[in-house]
Amino acid sequence: IRSRSDRNCDAGRYRDFKCRRREGLCNAGYLYAIWCKYAAFIGARTQSALCRGTGEGAGKTGKEKHSYELSGMDFYWNNSCYRLHCNMQKYHLDDKEKVHDYIKKIQLSGSFLLSLINYVLEMARIESGKATLRTEVGDAQELLGALNAVFEPAVEKKRLKYNCTLDVEHRFIICDVTKVREIVLNIISNSVKYTPEGGSVTVQIKEIPWEKEGWTAYRILVEDTGIGMGAEYLPHIFEEFTRERTSTESKVVGAGLGLPIVKALIDLMGGTIQVESERGKGSKFEVILPFEIASEEEVKDSYVKKEEKLYNRSKEKRILLAEDNELNAEIAITILEENGFKVERAEDGCKCMELFSEKPAGYYSTILMDIQMPNMDGYTASRKIRGMEREDAKAIPIIALTANAFDEDRNKAFAAGMNGHIAKPIDVGRMVRTIGALVK
Repeated sequence: IRSRSDRNCDAGRYRDFKCRRREGLCNAGYLYAIWCKYAAFIGARTQSALCRGTGEGAGKTGKEKHSYELSGMDFYWNNSCYRLHCNMQKYHLDDKEKVHDYIKKIQLSGSFLLSLINYVLEMARIESGKATLRTEVGDAQELLGALNAVFEPAVEKKRLKYNCTLDVEHRFIICDVTKVREIVLNIISNSVKYTPEGGSVTVQIKEIPWEKEGWTAYRILVEDTGIGMGAEYLPHIFEEFTRERTSTESKVVGAGLGLPIVKALIDLMGGTIQVESERGKGSKFEVILPFEIASEEEVKDSYVKKEEKLYNRSKEKRILLAEDNELNAEIAITILEENGFKVERAEDGCKCMELFSEKPAGYYSTILMDIQMPNMDGYTASRKIRGMEREDAKAIPIIALTANAFDEDRNKAFAAGMNGHIAKPIDVGRMVRTIGALVK
């Protein structure tokens, strides 16, 4: 638990960072402090995920294995960032180019740790039986466009021959769009990462018949000419924390959790996955996923909802931020202001209610609500705001901005009257998209 003096110290470092950034020089000490804070946060969330995901009655073998693997990764990445930070502070603090290079490497390390904790949380939810499908109307054409956009930079950088085709009769399907995208992105990402420069990656999405009336299936085929895998490793490909080659050998960073999650999500959707691979020649992944066919009415409703969610991010959009931590508040305010929003801050739930009730209806367009705050928590504040006798009390979007990232935490937020949920550490793009989707 961080003391108030620690928080004030961090806030001071952040203010110093903002001033020095205007001068064109990033404060390395601040960045490393933030990275360490996230590393500690990730470690705690990992232990929580393992305990909540496996249950207290589960055997120790799996938990011990997870803890051993994660502690090794945590040491490696913390040690790397510490060395980078020391070198930067000691030798290169006045060298802008070198500082930016080191910062980029520290950010990459932080991104890896964030992806690792997301994987662990995902596996914990799946293993505990708490993973659920949030179905909506999905558009196969839109999925294809997103895939091409995501991988275009990596494909161009490695000069790969990339071919992605779509051959479906029913373009609109009922599915968990996020999880389907996660499955396909994960498999293609592996092909792109493990295919040497000048190789090829082919993606084919083809509709095939399905025995259930009103349903269809997509056959997703991903083929590459990459480094491939040995026959002895293939039976273990979906086991957690397993990799045929270490990051040192393959020069590709990974935790060995991507494919286990892919397999678990495919099983959750009632689909299948098959893998063929030969070392030195490449790999072939075949995924079959069944989907309910979307009706014309469902497709029309989905388009209406999308049009309603279109949001022009102008400077007149004012956000009420409820956040007790000084450092978190300053970071959130800076991010929001850089994206064109006006922000007013409340230090706790009581102050948030007070500011909201003082202002005329429509003054605030959104409320970003932290959950764990003194005097009044975010759940209570949201319920009380929804109960106010004013025209915008029930309509204003309230978005949870919290470290609580499990499905049950989201459900608590929605039950308290909130409309959205953003997990900390803040993903800038996700936060802006969430606000844009909820604010008319």
